[in-house]
Amino acid sequence: MGIKHRYFIIVVALFALLVLGVFYLMPDSQSPTSNDITDSTGVASSSQVVSGEVRMDFFLQLEEPSNLDVVVDESPILIQGMTRVDALVTVNDYVVEPDIDGRFQQSVTLMPGLNIVEIVASAASGEQEALVLGVGYIPR
Repeated sequence: MGIKHRYFIIVVALFALLVLGVFYLMPDSQSPTSNDITDSTGVASSSQVVSGEVRMDFFLQLEEPSNLDVVVDESPILIQGMTRVDALVTVNDYVVEPDIDGRFQQSVTLMPGLNIVEIVASAASGEQEALVLGVGYIPR
């Protein structure tokens, strides 16, 4: 067997392994899978897909500010959002408990320049969702 044939067999074997690996890592469409979804409007949620039906379990929704990237000229900024009633929310270092409707709010003092505000909602079951805000503060 020539050297060209050996290289060809090696390339074919590696390609077959790559294809098998991709199929192995692809989720099975009939088994329950969990997906984390974050969109640009500030909604993070976990969903569970069972037999083609999507059921929302745990979520974290940002209501104010309306986007994940904002520029403001006043400090402090009011962070408002919604999650499940049984969740515990942290906004940077502040612990916030949602009200009976799942709504929460926290005021955050800003420093001039770029400020990172991390919002994390977690439940006793171990479910967790997070949003990261980039807030530019330019004082007047």
